[in-house]
Amino acid sequence: MKPERLLPLILVIVGAAVFYFGYQKKTAPVTLPEEFAGNEAVGLFYQHQCVTCHWVSSLPDARGKLGPGLDNVGIRAKEYDPEHNGEEYLRESILNPSKVVREGFINAMPSFQGKLNEEELEKLVSWLTTLRKESESEKDKTTDQ
Repeated sequence: MKPERLLPLILVIVGAAVFYFGYQKKTAPVTLPEEFAGNEAVGLFYQHQCVTCHWVSSLPDARGKLGPGLDNVGIRAKEYDPEHNGEEYLRESILNPSKVVREGFINAMPSFQGKLNEEELEKLVSWLTTLRKESESEKDKTTDQ
């Protein structure tokens, strides 16, 4: 076989290896920081490694960029699903993430159907609805008092 015929195969193998090892590094398990040990919802967020793909300003290590940032997700979910205060939209996004994919993102999120029991899902959804990123003016107000 001529060497130039092997080049495409070599490029595919090298590309796959680079992707694999890069992906493994970005999705290495992240442990729950001690300051959140009592928060079951945040514990689930870390346990299921949501921190590797999603950004949440208030959580250390939640700096993923593969999925959408979750600051203000509670507000956005309520806009998409005002009838249920955003909760049904968030449940659906966790259990069937391919149903609604926001513009600018690809669906790389796995379904958590069968991975979370009803109580865990409820805790996670309730916590997500509370996420609000403070604006700079709100931060100034709290530091001035």
